[in-house]
Amino acid sequence: MPTRIRGFTKREGFDFSIDETQEEFQYPSEIDGWCPIVKSFAESVKLISEVLLHAIAIHLNLEDEEFFIKLHTSLREQAVDSATNIRTSFYFPIKPSMELPAGDVYRLLSHCDWGTMTLLFQDPAGGLESQLLNGAWVPVHPIQNSIVVHLGQTMEFITGGHFPAVVRRS
Repeated sequence: MPTRIRGFTKREGFDFSIDETQEEFQYPSEIDGWCPIVKSFAESVKLISEVLLHAIAIHLNLEDEEFFIKLHTSLREQAVDSATNIRTSFYFPIKPSMELPAGDVYRLLSHCDWGTMTLLFQDPAGGLESQLLNGAWVPVHPIQNSIVVHLGQTMEFITGGHFPAVVRRS
């Protein structure tokens, strides 16, 4: 459900699993070609995820460089149920004429994700901020053709805090 500030919708989104076994899933019919585009995108994201998980294992000097990939069996085995989701989000622009509450206004309050990692594909509008370990907030400026990687609470747990979960807001 979209959240609201004084009567205007801040964001809209569409969530779906990358589990190929969910053929009955209803993709929006309003967007021509949505299903094949999403499936192609999901396959690309799987490959990127494998590279990142492999790199984390190498960084930690793990004997098994596929340790994290093996924890994510649904990346390679289509029959495995997946907790991996893709969310498309559209944030409506805040117009200067809109009446907003006093103080700082955020479309999405500070949080960290519960999973191992989140890949964020930003548009040029920006608005994403990450919290440093000292508590300060810094903007995450969009860089064309880049992906922002935020590690989640599961990665923090598995690595014994070596990789803390990233707190973000927008």
